[in-house]
Amino acid sequence: MEIETGFLLLGAGFLSCGIFSIPAGSLTFGGFSEKSIRDVNARNSLPWSPAGFLGRGVKSPVFGVMWAVIYTWCVVCIVSTIVAGLGRQIAQDSQRLCFSCLLCFLAFLLASFWEVVYIQEKAWGFIASSALLLVAASALGVASFLVTPFLHTNLSWFENTCGIFFAFFFGWVLVAFAISLGTVTRYYNRGSSRLDDDESSYWPFSLGILVLILCCAFANGFIAIPMFVASFFFKGYVNRWQIWSSSILALMGLVSGVVIMLLRRSL
Repeated sequence: MEIETGFLLLGAGFLSCGIFSIPAGSLTFGGFSEKSIRDVNARNSLPWSPAGFLGRGVKSPVFGVMWAVIYTWCVVCIVSTIVAGLGRQIAQDSQRLCFSCLLCFLAFLLASFWEVVYIQEKAWGFIASSALLLVAASALGVASFLVTPFLHTNLSWFENTCGIFFAFFFGWVLVAFAISLGTVTRYYNRGSSRLDDDESSYWPFSLGILVLILCCAFANGFIAIPMFVASFFFKGYVNRWQIWSSSILALMGLVSGVVIMLLRRSL
């Protein structure tokens, strides 16, 4: 019991370090460049870059909303694991949960380095930022696989809480990685330049297929929620099937993941 309590409290410690690594990174590297993410995005935007609802306008609230949910849910997970640890509650696998929290900390840490690399607005910076997000997505993918919420009837309430968080975080980093990778290909094709209004892209459609596959493979529909929400803010949503179809694919992933989870649900 003492060892299990230790793993739960250690997991809460990893999540706490992770959530504080983002502001710590901003304070450490804040003066590294005079450029801002908004400026770099404006000069290197994609045909499906997030904008207003249904792709209207320029500025998008989706980034702030997603990170607000991630931070808030992470705090909920920290409090949950601390309460469970101090209350000596039993987890199905406290070691697995602790390792998933460690992987989540790694994802936060990599995200804290992302901004300073991305705002360099150079080819190597775009590649490096994509690589950081790829590793972060891989770490969160493993965490989501290890702790799949509601897949087993004997999963504790705090394991389900953390499992939802890992899946949601994983889904959002997948979207961010797709945007970053699209920026790399765009920069190499044409450098920094404004987009024409008639340009389109198959990236959202491809990302929707990937999310659908992952939801089915992981029996976890929560992975699709960030993609489903973010897709409504992609530019060209109303006019291009390659973009609005991503919402349908994400919804299919959400429903399919939940159905497969229910079919595989076991003791």
